[in-house]
Amino acid sequence: MLSALFNSWRLSVTVLLCDLVLGKIMDIRDSAHLRLLGALTTGKRFSAHITELMFENFFSDRFSQNATFGTIKVSGPNYDNYFYSFVNNINDYPLALTKLSSFKKVSVFIVTSNSESCVELLGDRLELKSNLGFEVFELFSDGRLVLSEAKSEDLSGKLVNGIGSFDLNRKPDFDISEFIDSVSSDKVRKLIFNRLLLDVAFKDEYPVDIDVIDLCENGLVFFEFKRKTPAHNLVSIPCNIGNVYELRKTQSTIKKVITSMVDMGSYVENFKHLASQMDGQFEQKECFSLDFSHASNLFLCKELKIRYVYIVWEQKSVEISKLITKDLMPVNSNCFFRLMPSQIDGVTFTKPDDAGDVGARGLNYIRNPRIQYVFKKERFAPIKQLFSWLYRLRKFSVSSALQRL
Repeated sequence: MLSALFNSWRLSVTVLLCDLVLGKIMDIRDSAHLRLLGALTTGKRFSAHITELMFENFFSDRFSQNATFGTIKVSGPNYDNYFYSFVNNINDYPLALTKLSSFKKVSVFIVTSNSESCVELLGDRLELKSNLGFEVFELFSDGRLVLSEAKSEDLSGKLVNGIGSFDLNRKPDFDISEFIDSVSSDKVRKLIFNRLLLDVAFKDEYPVDIDVIDLCENGLVFFEFKRKTPAHNLVSIPCNIGNVYELRKTQSTIKKVITSMVDMGSYVENFKHLASQMDGQFEQKECFSLDFSHASNLFLCKELKIRYVYIVWEQKSVEISKLITKDLMPVNSNCFFRLMPSQIDGVTFTKPDDAGDVGARGLNYIRNPRIQYVFKKERFAPIKQLFSWLYRLRKFSVSSALQRL
């Protein structure tokens, strides 16, 4: 019996030492970190985050080993572009980011943290750790990583200042734990740090996330994934937008027209008036949209000659638990569509909260529009499951492979 106890103890110690060496002692899926994720995941963000996890899980074998998920873009002065990617291991950054750093007006930064955890429990209260040990490295096209102490300190300061606007101890709107069980601790850790960067540290700098950046045979490809219900009203406008600067000018013109309208009290009449002022045409067709920040990625790609793929998962607005299983797979996988756009088809606009009767509250609708750039649904092609093994075999150029997506 003593021998059995000794052997059991020796096995436990061996596993413990292996876990220490492999860095597996800290499982970031503990209750404290799930509470943090719940505090950062409110309202529509919850559905968006779970949908993003499903997308990465469901489509993971469609992308190469060079791909990076969840890169954050922040716009700098003179239309410079700063890309940030959090990694658990500084030597484990994807090759797609090295290629991205070779483009003009682009800077790529790899972010890591030497802190195993993000939060600590003080009694029943959750507190963000005062020092998360952020290190920010600039990545150059030759693969060099250079530590930026200034950016490391700046990022830590922004996080400390920004976290004050979040109530970390409020009751979460949703129970995210049921969807996290099938996700590895490393992926959850990256998800948490990404949310801290996107929603806290960079929240005042209009950050935008890029779902996937992949490096294929023919160069870089940006992938944007959205769960969407089609809109049915748009103003098609004649435009030849070539870069983000021209998109910003178009946005400014559209907003001026909308905000100068009197209260017409009619949803359709508002659209017709915008069409007349923009030399466009009011159409009632199904379309999928992108907001300004995500549309800016499209035109950045156009300027840099990077391919851009927009993938839409068409679903009705229902509870996410009815659309995605607990192992992060879509209940219905026959509603995925893709488009490789080079130009928008038009615009649509709604109130920011999509609430209330537009006819009764038209003036508020006009003064606070949410402008969206749209692509007609008829232009999208269904994604074929055949693409899975075609992409893995890597026998086709990416352009021909994408035609099979």
